Amino acid sequence: MKLLASDFDNTLYFNETPAFHPEDLAAIHRFQAAGNLFGICTGRNLTAITDATAGLIDFDFFILNNGSVILDRTQKVCYQEDIPTELAIKVMRHFDHLASFAMVDQGIYQYHFDHAWPGSGVRLIEDLHEIRESGVHNFSFHLDSVEETRRITNEINQLGLPITAFQNVIDIDVVAQGNSKGRALKLVQQQYQIADSDLACIGDSYNDLPMLTASDQSFTFNDSPASVRQAATYTVASLAQAVAELLRQQNDQAVGQ
Repeated sequence: MKLLASDFDNTLYFNETPAFHPEDLAAIHRFQAAGNLFGICTGRNLTAITDATAGLIDFDFFILNNGSVILDRTQKVCYQEDIPTELAIKVMRHFDHLASFAMVDQGIYQYHFDHAWPGSGVRLIEDLHEIRESGVHNFSFHLDSVEETRRITNEINQLGLPITAFQNVIDIDVVAQGNSKGRALKLVQQQYQIADSDLACIGDSYNDLPMLTASDQSFTFNDSPASVRQAATYTVASLAQAVAELLRQQNDQAVGQ
């Protein structure tokens, strides 16, 4: 049995019509029908994923909030480590000139945004202390350039606080120290007792680097940033092509037995 974890934005979901490529969806269904596990590994929260994929994909696991939350196929929590809200507020206030948002169980708080994103549980706030929960899964900043995003990411990681920041093009995802997509993927591997050679993932951006390096079989795209391509085992044109390679390997293994 193989396990494939997929990033969401610009890997499985695209800002175009259709948002999901039919060949990718068909490949996922073939992969699962062959007895394999397919799940999501994203910076988004659960509601954002389930709202977008309702009726399209039946995930076997969910790695959410950049590795801060792991759910099984029934959406039962297998792992969760939050950032204390006061710490999140401290850092968000330190970069108060930036648009930011904080993700919690019941949705998303948006700060310094002109309008709320579509979707359930999204709330615009004017005061960070409107975040009433004791902890947030992660918080993020939205910037205007890749260079500035890289600079602020490095600055956050040099604050000496128990948090880690990951660049995702022009967004920065901040999680509790030690959390990452890679660490979460290894926890899922242990949970399902998957051999190293059967562990695979696919992603397109800098925040996917931890999972690309944690997996024996990692895929990215031909147009991904150079450092992301260098970290991956394979470069492909689509998620469907990655699935085809994994199914080919599985078939060769079965023939060789």
